[in-house]
Amino acid sequence: MIQSILMMGGLGVVIGTALVIASKAFYVYEDPKVLAIDDVLPGANCGGCGMPGCTANAQAIVAGKASVNSCVAAGDDVAQAIAAIMGVSVAEKEPEFAAPGCYYGNNKADLNYAYQESETAGPLPHAFRG
Repeated sequence: MIQSILMMGGLGVVIGTALVIASKAFYVYEDPKVLAIDDVLPGANCGGCGMPGCTANAQAIVAGKASVNSCVAAGDDVAQAIAAIMGVSVAEKEPEFAAPGCYYGNNKADLNYAYQESETAGPLPHAFRG
């Protein structure tokens, strides 16, 4: 009984030591600015900024590929906080709104198409008869 307890305890110490050594050997450095900006971003991962998520947006902001106010899900207070982390000022930008392409009427639509049915086209159910 004592032998099995000592064996399991020793095994735990050996595996724990191996895990500590592996965590030090395979440590991946992350820029503290990226971590700070990622904490400030809302974490919605909506992709509205054009990046696949908030962490990618934070990396792009630190790399200079995106502006500090590139997050469309956050407000001006988040842009100000990111600017303070980066040490830059926030440039004013126009709010972005989605413009509808259809206005519920043929005379008000952006594009007008006239449907012309083919003379040879019959009803669809006859195509699936066995």
